[in-house]
Amino acid sequence: MADWPCTLHVQEDDPNPLVAPTLLIQGTPSSPGGTFRATEEGALITYHPDKISEPMSLIATFAHELAHYRTASFPEPPPGGWDVWEPATDLAAVFLGFGLFLANSRFHFAQHSDGQTMGWRAQWQGYLSEPEILHMHAIFATLLELPMAETLTHLKPALRGTYKRLHKDVGRAASELDKLRAI
Repeated sequence: MADWPCTLHVQEDDPNPLVAPTLLIQGTPSSPGGTFRATEEGALITYHPDKISEPMSLIATFAHELAHYRTASFPEPPPGGWDVWEPATDLAAVFLGFGLFLANSRFHFAQHSDGQTMGWRAQWQGYLSEPEILHMHAIFATLLELPMAETLTHLKPALRGTYKRLHKDVGRAASELDKLRAI
């Protein structure tokens, strides 16, 4: 990826949904976490300015957009067709080695306070569920013979139990395939 020419641009900030000290507009438009566009020079990748304060999410965004870069030149559509290019791009980002970033940033729930308002904020990122990303990461880790503990050290606590089960299931399936190959 070091040889992939890319230009990064920050996106315009989203409209402010706060219209009075206690009144928020629901469903205000918001920019995507990032975008990809092929150019004559390589690629133009944009990112949302809020991502700067969320490094895990920013890396997941860049991984997804770089996976677009990798898959944009493929001669065939992804399995399932172009309608599933976004989820397939998340899959490609996992197999580029960024599964932990995608899994850890898929869902975020936090309390917020800006001096005028306070409340809870939920944020979703990506096109696949946490279990789908973790399952793909378990396949990736098994293929590379990475120990489960290597992932668990960096995975957010809420996802560790799911990953343990998926890693064991993938390991059992890989063992069964090895037995079949030996026959």
